[in-house]
Formats: sequence, structure tokens, C-alpha cells
Amino acid sequence: MPTLVVVADTSASTQSVIDVFAAELQSIQEECQPEEVIVIMADAAVHRVDRFSCGEPVEFHFAGMGGTDFRPAFEYVEQEQLTPACLIYLTDGEGCFPESASDYPTLWAITTPDLQAPWGDTVTIDVHSD
Repeated sequence: MPTLVVVADTSASTQSVIDVFAAELQSIQEECQPEEVIVIMADAAVHRVDRFSCGEPVEFHFAGMGGTDFRPAFEYVEQEQLTPACLIYLTDGEGCFPESASDYPTLWAITTPDLQAPWGDTVTIDVHSD
């Protein structure tokens, strides 16, 4: 798989599920084995970006705790002219979505049951499973 971008919503409302996001990120890398994983930590702004090559252990460097706006992460991808095979956004889904869909596949992995993103594909992360 080519480059994969994973965005972790690090807003204050996700503090209780950050460990779940870190575990999901690890699973994504192990199952998909992309050439590169770009991990973006964002709340209402992009706070940190880390790049990991295939086979390199992915580290989760938390940064944020502000409000929630999903647009800055997509703006970062555009500004850096990244062309990911897919962007996966780990979030509780409570925030300001970009008005239009991205040019690449986007998967919203949302911890809030029954919440659907306005575009892209949505899956629910069960934060209560053992």
C-alpha cells in the first residue's frame, strides 16, 4: 500500500480515548503495511506530524487538547501536496467538517455511536470492547 495518512483528533473531548486511537494506529500499520504512515496530531490546528517508513514502529506523540476543527488536517495534506492512498481520521466526530470531500479516500473512524461524517466512509470504533 502506498502512503497512508492517519489523523488523530487530539481535542480535549478525546482525552479518554487517546489510548484507543494509539491501538487503532498500530493495528492499521500492521494490517495495511503501507510504504509510509504520516501521523498528524490535530485539534483545531495541526500540532505535530510524524512520518514512519514501512516496518518502522509507529509512535504516538500526543499533542493538542484544544477545540475541534477537522479542516486544518486536510489543509495540511493539500499544502504539503500529499497524495495518500487513504486518510483515516480517528475522532469522536464532534467538530467542524470540511464542506467538500477530499480527492482521496477518507475513512472517519468515530467513537461516538451512530454519528456519520457528512462525506467519506464512516466506521464506529467501539471504545468499550476488551
